[in-house]
Amino acid sequence: MASLRHELAEWFGRAVIVARGADAELLGAERALAAGDARVARRHARDLLSRVPRSPIGLRLAADAAEAAWLDDEA
Repeated sequence: MASLRHELAEWFGRAVIVARGADAELLGAERALAAGDARVARRHARDLLSRVPRSPIGLRLAADAAEAAWLDDEA
């Protein structure tokens, strides 16, 4: 079970993404990863990171997409 600290950090991270207007990129990356489309997920994650630099959620999505696309050096 995740700790309260982890849950709050995740919630605030998502709130910052929404506040900066990057929620479409977040949703696009999550959906593309779920569908197995690493290329599209990577594009959405990079767009998210351009709007919310150093976002832990964006970095995690970018790493997951790079790993799914076999881009180990980028991951």
